[in-house]
Amino acid sequence: DCLGGGIYSNSLVQITGTTLISGNLALGDGGGVYTFAALELTGTTLRGNSAGNNGGGAWANGNITAVASQVISNVTVVRGGGLYAVGAVSLQASAVLSNSAAFDGGGIAAQSDLLFTDSTLSGNASATLGGGAWINGAVSLMGGQVNQNQSQGSAGGIAGESNGSVQGTTFALNNAVGSGGALSFNGTAVITSAVFLDNQAGSHGGGLAADSAVISGTTFTGNQAGDTGGGVSVALALDLTNSEFAENQAGFSGGGARGAAVTVHDTIFTENSCQGSPCVGGALASSSSLLVRRSSFAGNNSTGIAGAIYIVGPADIAQTRFLQNEASISGGATYHDILGMASYENVLFDSNEAAISGAGIYLNNNAVTTLNHVDLVTRLARTGEAIWINNGTLNMLNSIVAYHHIGIQNKDVASVMDSVFYGNDIHSVGITLGPSNHWLNPRFVAPGAGDYRISPGSVVIDNAQLTAVTVDIDGKPRPFGEAADIGAIESPYIQDQLSVQVSMAPAGSLLPGQPVTYTIIFGNSGEVPAFELNLDSDLPAELVDIAVSSS
Repeated sequence: DCLGGGIYSNSLVQITGTTLISGNLALGDGGGVYTFAALELTGTTLRGNSAGNNGGGAWANGNITAVASQVISNVTVVRGGGLYAVGAVSLQASAVLSNSAAFDGGGIAAQSDLLFTDSTLSGNASATLGGGAWINGAVSLMGGQVNQNQSQGSAGGIAGESNGSVQGTTFALNNAVGSGGALSFNGTAVITSAVFLDNQAGSHGGGLAADSAVISGTTFTGNQAGDTGGGVSVALALDLTNSEFAENQAGFSGGGARGAAVTVHDTIFTENSCQGSPCVGGALASSSSLLVRRSSFAGNNSTGIAGAIYIVGPADIAQTRFLQNEASISGGATYHDILGMASYENVLFDSNEAAISGAGIYLNNNAVTTLNHVDLVTRLARTGEAIWINNGTLNMLNSIVAYHHIGIQNKDVASVMDSVFYGNDIHSVGITLGPSNHWLNPRFVAPGAGDYRISPGSVVIDNAQLTAVTVDIDGKPRPFGEAADIGAIESPYIQDQLSVQVSMAPAGSLLPGQPVTYTIIFGNSGEVPAFELNLDSDLPAELVDIAVSSS
């Protein structure tokens, strides 16, 4: 079989020091090194070796451990252009660069696990799975970078056949013809404090494709997928926390991310897009259920429906902002389709736009959608409908609809109570607004600048129907005053209207034992009482030493 072009062994191989193994050829496995046991590399370089089967740089029947080593420009006809292990591979402060495989694992192939610590996987290529690495077990990445790897199949960076965990690793400019521009896992991915930048996939998941994923503290920027999930695409559950998706793009659904049961907390989606025909969900697409808390969707767009979020199934959205999202057809911000009850609580829709129908919300879910303490406003020239009800039931209370062409376009069932309609060309079509609603100016602080806080004297103050809502969109307590305010933002005192003055008597120097009196005056020039204030201040006392000199 012609095994081990450079080194052949039936037992443990340990190579240390500044060793170079270069330019060797094996017609079988292990172009540079072949061992029927484990392989340990420390300070070693495998360069320019080739194998007719597996392991262009090295092949081991056990585990491979590389510390402060380099595996560069090795080639194999099957798997593992750089390294092939029947066991696991562990990399510590090492680099696997510019290797290639005609099958799986351009840089690394392992039949067991991968442990990757502060290492680099870059410029590798494979014809099928895992341009950087193909791993038949679990993947654990800590630090380091996975850059510029390519796969003609799935997983431009790393293909894992099981679960994977990532902490603090950067993935940039990886490319896969199939799914998973940077990563693909046939299991659950747990991603923490990672960066995904400018990765591409021809199918699903420009950055990451997995069965399910739990992602926190991670950024996805400029990733692209030809089908679903420009940043992330998962088949099952997707959990996002404290992360950011910006300028990602998909060709069918979920410009930023796509999943079935999706949970989003404290996450920002900015300028993601779905560019295809048809296309759904410029920022996010959910096909089973959706929960969103304390998040923001701004400047996302879809050439089809749902400029920000496309939803099939039940949805629960609270303390979230939708700003300047756009759809070329319907649902400028959100589109509820097919089935599933929905709830919006303490949500702001600002200047969203749809070319045909439903600038803010489009309902086609054949179920009840409840809006409580929601603002639907626009700075655009009275365009579109704040809400379009095509198929479903709307229950709205304690909300504000302002400055649209049409406030509510109803083609099914709608009920609206204790809400404010102002500045719309037409407040409603297909529904008669009852007497509990208001048509006075809500007195936003600066609506033209996107400041929808409430000025004193507004009709919305203390006028909301009592519900179980105890905070506003920013987490401030409700009610502030006798009753809660209508809309997403509870009106407290205005900071600029409060003042504190401190004076001291007597002023100047004090005699020994002389008392001093401080007077503190609190001022409130506004019309709203200021409750439960905390004052942090140091009294203006100063001790000056007296210097004495004599001659």
